[in-house]
Amino acid sequence: MISCPNCNELNSNSFQICKKCGFILQDKIANLDFFQTCWMILESPTNAFNKILRAEHKNFVLLLFYGLISTIIFIITWFNASGKNFDNLIYYLLLIQLISIVTFLPLGFVCALSIYLTSKIFQSKNSFINCYAITGWSSMPLLFYFVIFVPIGLGIEGISFVSSFTSNITSNSILFYGISIIFITYFFILLIIGISSLFGSVGYVKFVKSFIIALMSLSITIFIAVKILNQII
Repeated sequence: MISCPNCNELNSNSFQICKKCGFILQDKIANLDFFQTCWMILESPTNAFNKILRAEHKNFVLLLFYGLISTIIFIITWFNASGKNFDNLIYYLLLIQLISIVTFLPLGFVCALSIYLTSKIFQSKNSFINCYAITGWSSMPLLFYFVIFVPIGLGIEGISFVSSFTSNITSNSILFYGISIIFITYFFILLIIGISSLFGSVGYVKFVKSFIIALMSLSITIFIAVKILNQII
């Protein structure tokens, strides 16, 4: 929370002007630098999300949405052992990429809208664009996961890796399971921290609200993604 030096009103860390008297609390941020913001999220997620909320232009969110939705689609097809429907890994990857390109905008919008609507239930006064930015930047780990680690894992294990979720367990597949869990958990934690920054208060209640909002929004997004994939694969 930021105390206004003019009227002593408490304001959210993301506020640029005092909600009571209009006094300027923080300088405006025009644009976000991608790698600088990624590093800031690693070092201090709370400060990073407050900076993102203050930014005039929510840069790179669409790219980050692509990482989020691509990872969701990959995990679903991996869990469903969809690779058994393909004779060649290339065909599987091309289909995953095509589905991701077609769906990352609407599914990303659904996830952000779910956060916006559920946060309104808990009396958050933030705009949809802020929820949109928080959703995107929370997905930063998943972008690197999908672009770097997924190709490595599939390159080592081949099509058999996504042909069965539990069989053909090897040391490499166990390592990949562990890496996947770490990245997904890290994303979920960042999403909770990001949603928490939408609320002005601090403490246990805010954490519970943020956890519920994150869980509900992801559940809705994954449910829709599963329905889409069931019609295609």
